[in-house]
Amino acid sequence: MDVGVPRSGNYVLVLAYVTSGQGKRTYIEVDVNTAKDRRQQGVAILYDCTLRTSCRQVVTDSDGKVADFQLGMEGNNNVVIRSASINEEADAAIDSIIAIPSSEWSLDYVQPKSVCIQRDGKCVAGNFPAASDSTRVEFESGNIQQATNVLPEEIYDENVGLVYLDKTESMVDVTGKVPHAGYYVFIVHYYQPAHPQFELDVLLQNGQFYEAKLPTTLCPSNSGCRSVIKQASGNQVFQIQENFVLTLKSPANKTAWVDYVYVVPADEYTPALLEESPIDLTAEFIARCGRNNFQVDRNTPDFCRQAIFTLTTEFNSGALPCQCDFQGSLSFECDPFGGQCPCKSGVIGRQCTRCQTGYFGFPDCKPCDCPSTALCDPASGSCICPPRVTGINQSTSKKYILNLPLSYFSRRSL
Repeated sequence: MDVGVPRSGNYVLVLAYVTSGQGKRTYIEVDVNTAKDRRQQGVAILYDCTLRTSCRQVVTDSDGKVADFQLGMEGNNNVVIRSASINEEADAAIDSIIAIPSSEWSLDYVQPKSVCIQRDGKCVAGNFPAASDSTRVEFESGNIQQATNVLPEEIYDENVGLVYLDKTESMVDVTGKVPHAGYYVFIVHYYQPAHPQFELDVLLQNGQFYEAKLPTTLCPSNSGCRSVIKQASGNQVFQIQENFVLTLKSPANKTAWVDYVYVVPADEYTPALLEESPIDLTAEFIARCGRNNFQVDRNTPDFCRQAIFTLTTEFNSGALPCQCDFQGSLSFECDPFGGQCPCKSGVIGRQCTRCQTGYFGFPDCKPCDCPSTALCDPASGSCICPPRVTGINQSTSKKYILNLPLSYFSRRSL
């Protein structure tokens, strides 16, 4: 591919791609040849793409660092992409190459961001947790002239009041009041779907002046995002007497929508306040999955299986290791649903650690040479005789002598 750039300089190359979803990795080699006959090389690992859109991966150098390519605008920059494995078919299709100036590089260009939470195939509104004794101040309050009708494209609530910060109107002031003097954390709810992370300049007035920053990561979410205002030292706690004036200012060529500022007492602040609350599906789970005492198998609807996966991984703080027995199993990879290891013939157990009933001699389990109604020792294979039965294969009954009185025979004919 021939990649043109608006100006000569150093660039980072990002590959947009899709895969077949078979769980493979594709190793890619990238050669860049410029008009000055300069050859530059890089590599990329294209992981399985499970998104509904194309995935992205950055090209790195041989040391695994983000590669810096020098591209020129006076001629073509020819980029050659090929699979690193000659004998193996690549499981990826390249959609495009994106050249980003090195000075503007950010992980936001490759890390996927959530647009919305879907339920039954439709986007629903996200909710954020609340804290007691907190104060919420809308940015359009007292700034009606700055309230905008131009809203983010994916926004869920089209009736929400937002203030748009851009090069035309880059600053907004808001006045608020806390219930009592003390130490507080300032959380700003915003929408920012257009840029990699940047910072808004912040000025907080409360008898004294605090200069701070508000990080705004890429946020295409239909319900917006939250971020904490921080001082240059990294401290995010401010001493507030009662009233305060908060000023936000966006840098040149950057845009963002701001919704409200959420002022939380410092002793009640937790990072969980910055994340959307999960949707409560408890009632639906009980109704749909509890009919058979919550027994879940392969025929159970996807909703129940996914819920069980979520509950168990949360309870176990992640996935559990397979731990397949290397003697009794055919592979160290187990079934993601239940963790059953692939066992050799005659071997059972989730980890393939013992012979099945009627077999002995783990790990090379062989059938027992016993009657169908008998069991054998799982180690030696010796048949386990029931009462009054003897012999290697339980084929001989024990002999018993009956000691009966003579009167018994005198009264009965034999």
